[in-house]
Amino acid sequence: MLLESICYAFLLYWIMQYLGRYSLNSAPSTGNLKFQIVLALGAGVYEEFIFRVVLITGFLFFFRDLLRLHPLIAGTFAILLAAGFFTAFHYLGPYADTFSLRSGLFRLLAGILLGLIFLMRGYGISAYAHTFYDLILIVL
Repeated sequence: MLLESICYAFLLYWIMQYLGRYSLNSAPSTGNLKFQIVLALGAGVYEEFIFRVVLITGFLFFFRDLLRLHPLIAGTFAILLAAGFFTAFHYLGPYADTFSLRSGLFRLLAGILLGLIFLMRGYGISAYAHTFYDLILIVL
């Protein structure tokens, strides 16, 4: 599970670097490594729970079970909506990133990729992948 998550984290890192050398880590550069590691762990666990488990599962229930949409269409809508909320979340609060179209699109893509990982492999893999991705950003 850990090895698979690390592979997904490096894949996400490679995709983001390839598309524009843009960092998705909006943690403040305090120089405090311990603080940045705690933020990375929190993002992996809590953001994945909220945006993947709660939102994607809730949207799937709504689109697939209530509206009776085809599972592929319901999954697509669920991932896109959750990724949109994930993106917007990063522009709120004291550690918010300054919005730009570029950063918004990168966060949206990251939300989509993490949503796909969640649907294909589950919460644990997506949470670890997100955590390891953030840790990669801290180290590199």
